[in-house]
Parts: sequence; structure tokens; C-alpha cells
Amino acid sequence: MSTPSQIEVDAATTEKLAKLAISDPELLLAGLEARAEWQETSGLDSRTYHELGRGGPRTVAAAPELMVALGLSLPSGVDGEPDGTGGE
Repeated sequence: MSTPSQIEVDAATTEKLAKLAISDPELLLAGLEARAEWQETSGLDSRTYHELGRGGPRTVAAAPELMVALGLSLPSGVDGEPDGTGGE
């Protein structure tokens, strides 16, 4: 069995994951705005685009688990448990 190697994560990725983990309003707003632009350029109606693009909420919910898996420290107040409680 091989030993996992330490993964190097750049500062920008670490910062974005931390902001997702704490549900940073500015980052979430930027994501929503980008999603609206992508929907517009896709040519799909909003319902079809919503059905195809369910990954956004899952990414936000998984951010703490991703940080733990990458060996990163979680922001204070975030426990990284998969039950979705976020340490509250």
C-alpha cells in the first residue's frame, strides 16, 4: 500500500476554500452572479440550467471536507463534519 504524499495547495485556493467553508457572502454573491451570466450565455431556460447545474450548493457544502482532505486548517467555527451542521 502506498503512503499518500503531502499535497501542496496554493494560498489562493486555500483562501477560496476557507471562504466557502464559512459561507462568505461576497464570494457566494460573486458565484451567483457568474452562474447567472453562464446561464444567459448557455441559451438554456432557467429551469433546465438549474436542473443541470446543481453542483454549486454541493461545492459549498463540501468545502470543509475538502480542506480536511487536503490537510488544510479549517477556519474558526467550522468543524468539517459531513452532517452539514458547520459547527453551529
